Amino acid sequence: MEQCLQRDWQRVVEYIIKDVSFLCLFRSMLFTKLNPLWI
Repeated sequence: MEQCLQRDWQRVVEYIIKDVSFLCLFRSMLFTKLNPLWI
């Protein structure tokens, strides 16, 4: 039970980390696209 729970937790953490890195990438992409408009 404990081990199973740990594995699921690990998966959730990995998913969140991937999600966050994707969001960061998306934001930086958006920023570079919009940057010329702000200069």
